[in-house]
This record gives sequence, C-alpha cells and structure tokens, in this order.
Amino acid sequence: QRKHNPPPSHEGIALFGDRNGKCMALIYDTLYHTDAKLYTGMGPGQRVMMWNNGRQSSLELVESLVAVDVTDKARGKRVKWRFPKDDEAGGDVRFLAAPTPVGERLLVPAIINQELMLLGLKKDTGEVAFKTSLCTPEASEVNRWASVGIAVVGSEAYVASGFGVVFSVDAGTGDVLWAVRYQRSEPDSEGTHGNIIIASRRRMQNLPGFDEDVIIPRGDKLLLAASDSDQVQCLSRATGQLLWRSPRQDSTYVLGVMNDGFYVAGRKAVRRYGISGGRLEKETQVKDSFGRGALTPQGVYVPVKQEIVRLDIDSLQPVGRLRVAASHQDPVGNLFADGKHLVAAGLDRIYTLVDGEAKLRELTASIEKKDNGQARLDRAFLYEVEGKADAALEDLRMSYKLLPVGDSRKDAATKLMTMLLSRAAERPANALALYEESEEVAKVLDQQVRVWLARGRYHIAQKQMDAGLDLLLKAAQDTSESLALVDDTEGRR
Repeated sequence: QRKHNPPPSHEGIALFGDRNGKCMALIYDTLYHTDAKLYTGMGPGQRVMMWNNGRQSSLELVESLVAVDVTDKARGKRVKWRFPKDDEAGGDVRFLAAPTPVGERLLVPAIINQELMLLGLKKDTGEVAFKTSLCTPEASEVNRWASVGIAVVGSEAYVASGFGVVFSVDAGTGDVLWAVRYQRSEPDSEGTHGNIIIASRRRMQNLPGFDEDVIIPRGDKLLLAASDSDQVQCLSRATGQLLWRSPRQDSTYVLGVMNDGFYVAGRKAVRRYGISGGRLEKETQVKDSFGRGALTPQGVYVPVKQEIVRLDIDSLQPVGRLRVAASHQDPVGNLFADGKHLVAAGLDRIYTLVDGEAKLRELTASIEKKDNGQARLDRAFLYEVEGKADAALEDLRMSYKLLPVGDSRKDAATKLMTMLLSRAAERPANALALYEESEEVAKVLDQQVRVWLARGRYHIAQKQMDAGLDLLLKAAQDTSESLALVDDTEGRR
C-alpha cells in the first residue's frame, strides 16, 4: 500500500508515510525512540517537499532520539537524555533505524546534513563517542522509507544502507573496515507516483526491493535483503565479496534463518533459499497474507485473514490451519514468536495466541480447583467458538454470579444478555423464561429497552398483539441512551 498508493499530500507523507519516524527499541530498562516536531513555514530546519511535478510545501521538521526510563523508580523524571539536545538542535538530522546496542554504546544510523552517518552514542548520557561518515547519497531513485539494517558480531558491525552499499565497521571505534557496492534494481515505473523531495532533499522514487534493509551474519557469510535490490544476496563477512545472488521475485520481508535455509515471504508466497549455494529450494503459494509471518523450529506461521497457516519447516507444505478465536473480525496481523507463544499485532490491539484446547484444559483445571468468575468468562468464550452454546451459556451465568461489581461483571452481563436474547429467538418454546432472565441481567446495564424490543417482536410474531404493542410502546417511551445501543433507526420506528 505504501509503495503503490502513497499518501496523496506532502503533509500526509511527512506524518504517515515514514516508518522510520516511529521506530523504537527496548533495551533493558530503557526505551529509545525517535521523536519529531513538524512545523509549516520557514525556519532553520526547513525542508522542501515536492509532490507530483511541482506542488511544494515548506516544512520545518526537527527530529531527536529520546531515552526513556521505563522502571517504576523513574516516575516524574523518565526522560534520561535527548540527542541532539534542545540547545544543540540545528542542521538536518534524520534517524533511519532504532538503536542497536553494543556494550555500553548504541549504534544509530542517521542522515546528517545529507550524509549517511553511523553514530556511536553512550547509553547512559547520549554523548557522541564517534561519528562515522559512510556515504553521501546521490539524488537518485531510492526508497528511504525503509530502515537501515545493522547486525553486530563481536566487535564488528555490518550496515545495510539501502543506498547500494554494505559496510563493515569497527563497533568500538567507528572505523570502516570495508565497503562494497551491490547491484541495485531499476525504478518501478508502475509503482512511481511522481518524484518526492523529502527529509534531506533526496529524490525518492520507488525501487523494487524488500520493505526494510536486513543483514544477517551466518558463519563466514552475510545474508543481505536490501530495499533497493531485486536480489537476495550473500557476501563474505571477511571481505564483502559477493558469493551468490538469487532473484527476490515478489518477496517483501525476511522471516529469518533456520539450519541452512534463508526464509523470506510476501503477500502470495513463502520461499527458502539454501545458504550454502543460494538456490531456491522450496516455494509455497499462499493467498492474501497481508501480515508478516513468524519462523519457529515448529514451522513457519503465516497469517491469512482470520487464520494462521502452519507450514512444515522443511517442505514448506501446509500442515495445519489455526482459526484465531478473537472477539473481532479483523485480520490476524503481524506475528512474532518468543519461543513459547505467538504474539499478534493487529490493527488496534496486541494479543497472545495460545492453543485453544490446551487453554480450555487449563481453565477447566483452574475452575475445578477453585471456581472463579474470570475463568468461567474466558472458558465461555472458547465454548462459544467451538459451537458449544449450552456450555457457554452455563459458564456465563456462573461468571455473572461470581464476579464482583466492576468492569468484568459488566462484560459478563453484556455477553450473557446477548446470548439469552439470541437463544430466545432460536427457541420460541423457551423464549419467555429466557426473556425474563435477560431482563434481570439488563437492569445491571440499564439496557432493558433491548429486551423490551426483542420480546415485543416475539409476541407480535406469536399473534399476541396487545402484549407486543405494550412492550414496543414502553421501549419507544424510554428516555435513556440505551436505545442507541440497539439498531437506532429500527428501534425508534
């Protein structure tokens, strides 16, 4: 979406198009994140942005790297330091990735006055230990919304710049050990929406490649997935010499490395390249995988709509499909693995995914040991997903009874009332008892009007017009806001 349909305005690009402006890293008890202030008009940090052949805007964008203490002890004074300091702000600084820790220092790539620099900052103070100039990017086609990739092994840091060059740098002194150019891709005319001048007056055009610059050390080799190259590449760690390269095809992100396999994926496929020779060993087509997958020893997990497809680590053939039992219908999102759980980052939430059957056994054991409302509420949700409506209803009743007054009890009441109304509509023979029970629950929520509407329609369907009209009139005369919680138009009519 970012590549083929960029934001339609220059202000939109500055605020929403740049993923580097939102990068962060949590290192022990400190969160490091980029911060920026955007101003329109003229000023010392003015940058000119040009969009679609001539539309211009003068912006002042001031960026900084902030270190924040996330411990409880830091209440009231969380900001440890800011780089550059407020009184030192000046020049053109733009950070291109989250910090990478090396001992007592942080390695931070940044564009400073149109030069790509590697900064070595002291963790505790943010002071500059070294500042190494890597290159001066040309005003050529480059996707600078991709983050610079840094990997550290011992005292050596490897930098994938996204400007057609890979660097090996001494992580202690900042000295460049070697620098090697690689073949960049040709501009993608179909995905180009005019030329953009942003941030450091660098012309930006879409170059096919990976979404981010990733470099992975593996033995005596470096695996490179660049944002400006249509190749998956392997270099010598000692010299930077090209060992092999293979077509990227439509892959957009790196899954990782396992044994002798380098795994990449995109919206439509998952692929594995052999690290020793670069041959495309396996490829599996997937359908509309909009999020990022996760590589684990148990397999490759790929999000597809509301499901997660598990691929065999060797054959890349599907060996299972997991339906995500979530209380919303959004796509799964991006997947991450911590060794025990899968974590999904969706559109507006982050949640942990666990095995539903194992979780059900765990909740049942907890309830048998000591009955509690929250466990009942959680188990009711899993029963409902499995289609066990009677068991879910019984757990909701017990949850509502056991939970103390508060948000959790309101949540249980809402779900119980909704299920009772649904069951009453499905089972007319038992409807009256279910409606009476749901009205008692609705009193806690001040939503009796929902029950009156449903019960009124039931009586009318049963040809009991007087009873039905009395309930509908009662609902129509309700002065609370609860009618808006139903279908407002239908209810008031």
